[in-house]
Amino acid sequence: MEIRTRQAEEKDLPQILVLFTETVQEICSKDYTPEQVKVWVQSAQNPTRWLHAIEHHYFMVAENEAEIVGFASLDAAYINFMYVHKNYQGKGIASLLLEGIIRKAISEGRTTLSSDVSITARSFFEGKGFISVRQNLKELQSILLTNFTMRCSLT
Repeated sequence: MEIRTRQAEEKDLPQILVLFTETVQEICSKDYTPEQVKVWVQSAQNPTRWLHAIEHHYFMVAENEAEIVGFASLDAAYINFMYVHKNYQGKGIASLLLEGIIRKAISEGRTTLSSDVSITARSFFEGKGFISVRQNLKELQSILLTNFTMRCSLT
């Protein structure tokens, strides 16, 4: 398996949305209820939001041959998205994406990074030096989801 990263393009959106949906449904369902997962994946039904991120953020995809196996985006000093395909968990893809995000942030003169991460992703980010600042309850369609605001110093 040879993973390479590149800047996302508009044509990647269908694969990104399937990856997002399937990963949340299969991986994050260990930490969230079926109702929470259902409202979370409904954000895939707003392609305008996703296209905006691809066009205006530093949005990376990781590929294995022509298959997108992960993606991450950086908006200023905020990691907006980071997901790895449900069949590629634990293979270093998230680490590869985070390294690219960190390089980009440093090249832009950023000294910290932050993100609001799921229960599922919290231990990954802690292992990469991020510190939990606070626990949040995010409301989507009257359903509450727990996530954590995390920060990491780049200096």
